[in-house]
Amino acid sequence: MEVHDFESDQGWTVGDLGDNATTGVWERCDPQATVAQPEDDHTPDPGVNAYITQCAAGSGQGSYDVDGGKTTLLSPDFDLSDEPNAYVRYYRWYSNDTGASPETDDWVVDVSADAGSTWVNLETLSSSDRTWRMVERNLEDYIALTSQVKFRFIARDDDPGSIVEAGVDDFSIVVYEDAYSGISIADGWNGDHTVLARSVPNPFAGETLIRFMIPAPGCEVRLEIFDVRGRKVTTLFEGRRLVGKHTARWDGKNDCGERAAGGVYFYQLSAEDFTAACKLTIVK
Repeated sequence: MEVHDFESDQGWTVGDLGDNATTGVWERCDPQATVAQPEDDHTPDPGVNAYITQCAAGSGQGSYDVDGGKTTLLSPDFDLSDEPNAYVRYYRWYSNDTGASPETDDWVVDVSADAGSTWVNLETLSSSDRTWRMVERNLEDYIALTSQVKFRFIARDDDPGSIVEAGVDDFSIVVYEDAYSGISIADGWNGDHTVLARSVPNPFAGETLIRFMIPAPGCEVRLEIFDVRGRKVTTLFEGRRLVGKHTARWDGKNDCGERAAGGVYFYQLSAEDFTAACKLTIVK
């Protein structure tokens, strides 16, 4: 497992074609608290640094937030050509619901298999989530695993303006021993983190099994199916689950009991400060 906690320079860069933000540009630093910006990074002590859209608090939450356009944080290239079952995991902070025009801007995370020549969207968030939320994605659902895998994190504030702040911390590439079990080669599953494993079978015609692992007893869990446009198809589970391994079944039907059309879908698990999504395919 490769871990970037941003306590030192690990080869990340700020700035991309089209960046035009006048304030709130990404920087690696110890954040200063505002209504919209975190007071601390995510890394346990003695860690203090994260990538933040300008760390200074100024005289108020609007002093150094993102203004005037977009700012981009770029990862170094990762060689994942020999790493099947590689997942990306990161913690993000995002606020866009204060100011004159709340929730009009998006947080965007993209991944590239060719060092940034072309990009595929990993995550788009349109509403505030002012917590250090862990996000995990199975990279093989989005790109081929090459020797030039790169990530970009975009925060923006376009007209009409609002208060936008973002943060990224504790980025890692996790390689799982096999996608069915969801057990990490690096650290195993010892009850200290949530895991969403691949559905089996996938593709499927009748039904598929979705396995997940919960570290905390009584954890609030939501497992949902979405189509490729982000529209919810059905909710498989919503409520509390005991610690341990769990299995959900999807018979390919929506909330109305109708069979979903053949094609690509995503199943997403949300549990406390964790969210992860994986791709599945219905065949006719």
